[in-house]
Order: sequence, then C-alpha cells, then structure tokens
Amino acid sequence: MQEKEEKYIQLYKTQDKILDLVAKENLDFYLTGGTALQRFHYNQFRFSDDLDFFLINNGIKIAY
Repeated sequence: MQEKEEKYIQLYKTQDKILDLVAKENLDFYLTGGTALQRFHYNQFRFSDDLDFFLINNGIKIAY
C-alpha cells in the first residue's frame, strides 16, 4: 500500500503543476469528477488518476 501512496503523492504534485500552468493562462475553466471532489472539496482519501477539466468557451478557439 505504501508504494501506491508514494505513486499518488508524485502524481498529485504533477497534477498541481499542470493546474498552475492552466491557471496562469487566465482561461475560464472548471474541474469535475472524483479527483476534483477528493482533492478540493472532501477530506476523504481516495486514489484517483485523472483531471477532468473543461474550458468555458468565450470565443476561444481551441486546437485539439
């Protein structure tokens, strides 16, 4: 179990860096899903890998 927890500690540090980069772009976005709820709303611990975030389209053209 400790190995899994260490993996998620590293993963969450990487997720934080990604969110910092997105936030610096001054884009209107919001997070959804289990990771957002677990990390930013509830104090209950659960493992979650993905970030589900969406841009609010205010005339921004997004390349995929």
